[in-house]
Parts: sequence; structure tokens; C-alpha cells
Amino acid sequence: MSETETETPTGWPEVRFGPRRLGHVNLFVGDLDASFAFYHDVCGIELAFDETDLLARFLSNGNSHHDVAIMQATTRSLVGRDGQVQVSSERGATPGLNHFAYELRTEAELVAGIERARALDCTIDSLYDHLISRSAYLPAPDGVEIEVYADSTTDWRGLYAGLASGLMSARWEPGADGPPNEVPQFTEVPVHQPTEGAVARPLRTARAALVTAQLDEAITYYERVVGLQLLEVDRGAGRWAILGGSLGQPDLLLLERLADEPLGYHHVGLELADLAELAATVERAGAAGIPIERTVAHAKKQGIVLRDPDGMAVELFAHDPHADPSTTYASVVTAETRDFLT
Repeated sequence: MSETETETPTGWPEVRFGPRRLGHVNLFVGDLDASFAFYHDVCGIELAFDETDLLARFLSNGNSHHDVAIMQATTRSLVGRDGQVQVSSERGATPGLNHFAYELRTEAELVAGIERARALDCTIDSLYDHLISRSAYLPAPDGVEIEVYADSTTDWRGLYAGLASGLMSARWEPGADGPPNEVPQFTEVPVHQPTEGAVARPLRTARAALVTAQLDEAITYYERVVGLQLLEVDRGAGRWAILGGSLGQPDLLLLERLADEPLGYHHVGLELADLAELAATVERAGAAGIPIERTVAHAKKQGIVLRDPDGMAVELFAHDPHADPSTTYASVVTAETRDFLT
């Protein structure tokens, strides 16, 4: 169902950055070492770069420069390579979601979106040159922060190696150093690097889920500002929506709040290669004594849900190759699978 088939709020401007896909999740964590052990040893994502001065670690399995970033929650302000505050003392004080990030094809597309946002008085919290990418940060409903970004180099491994442990980020103004790059720099054919001895061996960060106070408002924001496409929606008893980027993947699940659910982060989904890999992951988790909170199974996928050291949910899932492509999410949702629908 498209937005035109029902009445929705009209308060968000038509910016439409138009990302390809979900790129990564960035989390504030209570104990950087404990969280690194979970995402590395259990979730199977390799350390790509340790930004020690920013108390941040970037993990990748080769899909891109990072699939997950973890930052130590702290009450002190963190500054970038230009000496300006990157994370305020208030924002990163407690564990939780920092932001979800959506990847655009090119820097030129990013800059065009920034120009549209400015012309329409749409708030942009900050603009950054991260060396590996250039980014705009946007305030989304429910207190969520969204990053839209374009990669700046195909050789992110070499860039990381050259940085040693230096700082990556500085404030950025489009056009200050010349016209934006019109050539895509994202990794077209990833070379995955499974973590030896890890419980899981995911391909990539593939899903994100958020709890929202008002489903229709959130749908409108993610369509009109971020530029995702509405793939499927239940505005009846279920109150959920699935949106995706230009690749057509179900990147974002919006869940309207039930009872007193916390707003914002619900879970992130890491995609495994196939059901055999999922079965192997379950076996390795059992051998390692890793608690599985729940299993998820329906006609489109199977998965398991784990909790990181701060209690944030992570789903490890694989698609069912025998699923009927015409099957809708609405036809497979149950009371037990609404929260992990995509």
C-alpha cells in the first residue's frame, strides 16, 4: 500500500535524500570492552578501527567500513579532529541508540539533499566529514537521530590503517573543497571476513526496528525527509510499517508503541548467509552458553534474538529460500512475530 492510499500527516517537507539501504547502527554502550566482546566474539563482526580518543570502535565484516559502531557512554563531551564537539556531554551519557545510518549512492546526491533540506527549512543537526564518508545528521520522530551518508573512498581499509588511532571526524560544509563527487564509492562486491571462532558469521547489518509514538507521522517522515519507500503497512490492529531504500530491501520496521514500550531503538537485525548457517549459529551459541531470548520463524525467514550487555536486542536471521516471493508480511505476522517481522 502506498501513502496515497490513505490520509497521512503533511507536516514534513519533500526532501527525499533517497538512500540505497541501511548502512550501519551506532550505539552508546555502558562498557566498551564488554560490548566489543559481544559484537566481536558472539555476533562475529571484526574490529575495523579503534578511535580511542573518541572512545569508539567500528566493526565490519567487509560489507562496508562499518556495520556496527559502539561508543562508550560518558558524561564528557567528545571532540573531533577539528577540536569541535562531536558528541555533547548530554547526548551520550547513557547506553542506547546513537543513530541509524542510511547509505546514498554518491556525495553529489547527498549534497543535493542537503540543499533541498536547507531550501525547505528542514532541520539538519550537523554535517560531518568522517574521511571514510560525508554525512548529514537529521532529528527524526521519537527522539531518534538519523544519518544519511555517502562513502568518500573505496579503500576504507587503507584509510583506517593510515589513521592509526587518530580522530576521523570534522565539521563539513558542502562545496568548501570543490564540487561533490558524482562517482559512487560504496563497496560494490563485498569481501566478507568471518570472525574466527565467533558464534555467528553475519553478512551485514540488514534491518533496524524502531518503536514510534505515532505510526503515520513516522511513515511520513521516513518517506518525505529520509526518502525511504513504503513497502508494506498495517494501520489496523497491528500498527506497523516496513520501509526500504532504492534496493528494495526491508530496511526499517516501524512499530507503533503498545502500552508503555520505550520509544526509539527496538532491535537491529544481522543477516546470515542461509538457514544452515543459522542452525550452526544456534549450535555454537548453545555450546558457548550464550542465552537465546527467543526464536523467530515465519514464511519469509527464521532467526534468533540475543541481548547485548546493555540489554539491546540483536536478531540473527536468515531468509527461507523456499518462501513464496508473493507472500506479504501481513500474511505471516502473528502476535509473537510482530516485533521481529522483517
